[in-house]
Amino acid sequence: MRYITIALFMAMGTQALADGQRLHYPCHRPASAPTIDGDVTGDPAWATIPSVTGFRVLGADYAHAKQTTAWLCWDNEAIYVAVVAEEPDAAELQPVAADGGWTWGEDSIEVFIQPGGQGQAYQIGVTTAGARGSGAGNPDITACRSAAAIGTDTYSIELSIPYGVLNARTPADGDAWLGTVCRNTFITTSGGDKFTTWAPLRNAFLEPENYGEIRFVGRTLTPEQAAAGTAAMSSEYRERLIGKLADAAERMEQYVGDLREAASDRRFRRDALRLLRRWRGLKGMQEQGRGAATAEVRKALGGVDAMVAAAYELKYAYLLTKLTDEQ
Repeated sequence: MRYITIALFMAMGTQALADGQRLHYPCHRPASAPTIDGDVTGDPAWATIPSVTGFRVLGADYAHAKQTTAWLCWDNEAIYVAVVAEEPDAAELQPVAADGGWTWGEDSIEVFIQPGGQGQAYQIGVTTAGARGSGAGNPDITACRSAAAIGTDTYSIELSIPYGVLNARTPADGDAWLGTVCRNTFITTSGGDKFTTWAPLRNAFLEPENYGEIRFVGRTLTPEQAAAGTAAMSSEYRERLIGKLADAAERMEQYVGDLREAASDRRFRRDALRLLRRWRGLKGMQEQGRGAATAEVRKALGGVDAMVAAAYELKYAYLLTKLTDEQ
């Protein structure tokens, strides 16, 4: 089958999101196979592969905290999966499961693949220590290679799945399989939803009828082409973030005048200035609009509800103190 260009894929992906139909992912060949060592962003193989983010809460909308980014690619030997997971509680991660153990019972990712889009769907889990778990379809995890790395505020996972593990032949250019990448989150000190997924699943991770389409593409992209594919697949999610950014800035507007006045009072100066800095950061990000990186927009939105609540409390504490001083 003909190579599907990025432009066509962009249209397909956007339409699927708009119509609530199946998501699509173009699974490209890398120039060379990824090195399975847990280092995703430092591996040049992944720089030529489009990524997807905007993971959804199981049965609900986009996850607001602890988002996840995933990449998939392939060669004649295997299909490869990489994940970078936002994790501000990374210092609390204490993986204990061993290979073949209960990997689903701790922070981990799960990969689901249904070769040919029909029949058995296979499930493989990988923990933040790189331990592998075998689920639906009982895949031979000993034939898979995995690695993980825990950073300051993220963790990353890489996984190589030979086609024999999936009882499948090597795919050809244009073949389409179904699948999704999911995430289990058990450390929730700073928030986060327990179950999130790339494909919009309703009740469970093992739900092939709602998996995304993984279309195998024989062409290797340049980093610039891969970046264009990434932007296209994240467009609907990104628009949602930008809308939330505008809403957050508007919610803070009503407190700005009082915060500026409170900043002149030494009793409220520090907190008022801190909130004003946050507000200016939101406004600056809003002015950048579509030029701002998705990760930076998401970061700016972190703690917005708490910020607005703090502005409300400071405003009325200041006004009450001001009234008392005048009496």
